[in-house]
Amino acid sequence: MKKRIKIKNKEHSSPYKTFLTEYRTQIKIEEDYFKDRGMCYLGISNNPRNKYQWDKQRYVNPFDDTNYQYPNDEIVYLDIDPSKFMNMRILASSGVGKTMLIKNIVSDFHKSGEYNILIICPKQPEWIVARKKGKTHRLHPKSKNESLQISNYCASHIKEHAEMKQFSLTGMKYYSHKINTFTQRESWTALGLSAMAGAYCAGLVKQGAKNLKQIHKQIGASDLMPSTKASAMSKIGIAIEEGLFGKYNTINFEKEWGEENNIVVLNYYQKDGYLLSTDITLAVEKAREYVVKSKGTRKYKKTLIIFDDAKKYCSKIDYNEASIHLIKNCQTMYRSDGIDNIIIYQNQKGIDTDIAEGSDCTLLSYIAETESISSIMSREIIYLLKAPEDVGGLILDNHTYTKEWIYIPPQSREIYRFIPQGCKVGHEF
Repeated sequence: MKKRIKIKNKEHSSPYKTFLTEYRTQIKIEEDYFKDRGMCYLGISNNPRNKYQWDKQRYVNPFDDTNYQYPNDEIVYLDIDPSKFMNMRILASSGVGKTMLIKNIVSDFHKSGEYNILIICPKQPEWIVARKKGKTHRLHPKSKNESLQISNYCASHIKEHAEMKQFSLTGMKYYSHKINTFTQRESWTALGLSAMAGAYCAGLVKQGAKNLKQIHKQIGASDLMPSTKASAMSKIGIAIEEGLFGKYNTINFEKEWGEENNIVVLNYYQKDGYLLSTDITLAVEKAREYVVKSKGTRKYKKTLIIFDDAKKYCSKIDYNEASIHLIKNCQTMYRSDGIDNIIIYQNQKGIDTDIAEGSDCTLLSYIAETESISSIMSREIIYLLKAPEDVGGLILDNHTYTKEWIYIPPQSREIYRFIPQGCKVGHEF
């Protein structure tokens, strides 16, 4: 029988035991590093050192560390830090993985438990499928496929339009606005009224006007200029016909955020025009009202508002006045309320200048019209977007048909190129 040797001095422990202790310590440090930082994984950096490894594993899983260990400094991520203000733009053409990327960002921010999330979705209701679990294998080892806890809403005046376009309304909740919230001139100018007529209508609401028909009648009897009066009555007539103030209740953010911790998505089914700008403005102001009210309570969290396909409601068009004013406030004044924002568009052509220049960090990929961003991006960035892959341009993953992305942090000249993860929540494409 072999005699057991009792080791009293740690210096005489076996090399394997020392290695194992150091390895476990390193793993613990690495886990604490990610846990303490609060990270939203974007993807793996594209540099000459791991370019071969990416090419080799692009059909397997380039993020899987069972075959290749990527150091922490090669993982591109966003800090999830409620103490900092996030004011981000996402710029990319259609078909480069924009929706998949934003779904991953929403998943990580929501999972942190630090944010209420509101998403403005003016196109098709692509967030419905995010309630299903993702199926990708292309994930960082510390990420996993999951589903999102989402409440999908549609304005009551959009319902008929969505049915006419043959969109599915399965799983939708409906909401309506109340006329007593139309106390600001901007709410009425969003309907197409002039500033003077808008101020007049706001005054009527403050005096107790109960419905649009009553306001329509009082404008007809007013001493406004004939052309102003005719235009206002026409626009209000459209709002009456569309049913802007329907039979449903307003969105209950107290229940959705404070009690059930849901992500709220507003779906507009490709609707645009006066009512879109008005509806977005009123819905976001309703959300802000809840945020301000919850301050100082246990239910208070920061709020992240995502303005998807923002070109529809922040282009320089008269009827977008209300939503343009709203987004400018989100970029500047609302930070004191704890409201962060992400604005998404395919290019900046026609976008209000203040909004285009108002974001302080950027995620971008291939853009067809680089001229629209030449005033806010460096020549280096423009070159990367224009250049072919074989001379340093953004690479294309032929397996998922998604492009490489670039991250530019706040107040930084550094750029981080990365290959995005797969979509870890349900995605219809």
